[in-house]
Amino acid sequence: LSFFTYDVLGIDFATELDKVEWVKEHGLAPVETRLLSSVEEVQASFESWERRRVDLDFETDGVVYKVNDVGQQRRMGATAHHPRYAIAYKFRGDSGVTTLEDVIWSVSRSGAITPVAIVEGIELSGAVVTRCSLHHLAVLAQLGLTLGAKVTASRRGGVIPQLENVVEPGTCAVCIPRLCPSCRAPTVVVDDFLRCSSPESCVTAVLG
Repeated sequence: LSFFTYDVLGIDFATELDKVEWVKEHGLAPVETRLLSSVEEVQASFESWERRRVDLDFETDGVVYKVNDVGQQRRMGATAHHPRYAIAYKFRGDSGVTTLEDVIWSVSRSGAITPVAIVEGIELSGAVVTRCSLHHLAVLAQLGLTLGAKVTASRRGGVIPQLENVVEPGTCAVCIPRLCPSCRAPTVVVDDFLRCSSPESCVTAVLG
């Protein structure tokens, strides 16, 4: 089990690189880092890390770039969601062609009925993928999905299974359920979403 130090709290540092030196002095291993002298170098640096990714002995889905000056970080602050002084660049996930075998329908606690693509198992980014979320009803139409179609599957950021496009259409249309697969109440279409018309009495929605 290997430990890499991502940050050091409770000590005032002038820069991010000062943190790295402190970590090394105390016998710990820092996350590999490089000071960028200009914004123009960011893309080249990211492409360099993307090339090195296959040689790393651990999984990584991207690179985080931070403002080096800690005082400037404090001035920039953060939103409720993320710091303004850092940005994550995500690697493109592995992709490959597989076959769409089925579409099943998952009921959420809000009553939304989400289509899930069942595909012939394909290894992407070190994992065998057999399911890809289709997010909502409109994605079926946008991609033009049919059962038996050859489709491009990927793991965006090396993590999230996603269907990208149809390579070769199938021969069987995807049936959109007229009844909730959980409680058998009629389904309704609201904007881009298929929904159960009675989520308050739908067992799956209530338990979700």
